[in-house]
Amino acid sequence: FPNPVWKASIVVSLIGFMITVLSSTFTLTVVVFDRGEKSDVPEWSRFCSGLSIILAWSGFAIGIIAMTVFAIANLAT
Repeated sequence: FPNPVWKASIVVSLIGFMITVLSSTFTLTVVVFDRGEKSDVPEWSRFCSGLSIILAWSGFAIGIIAMTVFAIANLAT
């Protein structure tokens, strides 16, 4: 786009994708070290893992929506 508008939506999109990557990495780390009954993973870490899954999906959705808004706003002009 030669003269893009709504540049802030790209920043929001990148932040959403960054949250997705970081949350997914945390969840993967907990899953790798969680070995059932003999697990060394504390209970709070399991709770945070569930929360980070929600953050990962939310960040992905926000990233996609912000990128779509940016594309539509710039295609219309």
